[in-house]
Amino acid sequence: MRAGRKGSFWKNFIGGYYHGDALFLERINYEMADEATCFRIQFVEADAYNRRDNPKEYTALAERIGDTDFNQMMPTNACPMSTDAFADYFSALHVTSDAVWDEAHPAGTPLDDILRIRLYSSAEFIRSGYASFFEPQDNCTFLGQRLYLMRCEKLVSELVPEDMEMIEYGNEWRNPIYMYPDEVFSPMIFFEAEPTHAQTHTLTVEWTTTEGVVKRGSITCNPKVAAEPEQQ
Repeated sequence: MRAGRKGSFWKNFIGGYYHGDALFLERINYEMADEATCFRIQFVEADAYNRRDNPKEYTALAERIGDTDFNQMMPTNACPMSTDAFADYFSALHVTSDAVWDEAHPAGTPLDDILRIRLYSSAEFIRSGYASFFEPQDNCTFLGQRLYLMRCEKLVSELVPEDMEMIEYGNEWRNPIYMYPDEVFSPMIFFEAEPTHAQTHTLTVEWTTTEGVVKRGSITCNPKVAAEPEQQ
């Protein structure tokens, strides 16, 4: 991006590709401070490839998705000022707990069929030749409302590799305890089924890249427990 008085010239649409070795899982909870309902995924220590500092790596990633001919002047007040994505493409994601979740999910077994994931991706927008950008709308609205993103929401067990390309990194600035899930554009995982016993769980996410590299992260939390059935 080249900055000028009236704005910045964006040759590529994606401003930065974030990469890291270990995952950072952060609880998002806007209802009750002590009981976890969902968490987001980022990197513990993330570095971004960008055109200025890492031109070789950045160009290779842009060419992989075909983000080479955006060529637009964007106003300096456009928000967000940078559009960011995970550098990795992923092929599989699995989540386990070190404690018993319910009768069907002993400690250490995958929870993929009872956890829902939400991802946002810019892949379709870029592959379309940036088609929706040219609909009548101002640039600030387009970027600020992230109209370039497609939302994917399904059980973790239903994910396919095509869902996990060009995922929005989502540098949210607000305190996660006070955020609503719809304000978060990082990957989010929600509990679809409550555990049957009150206990602390350490959840571990394993996210495998298309190159076969497994990136891991854990979070310790106290999920809301399923209510006891009423006695008849």
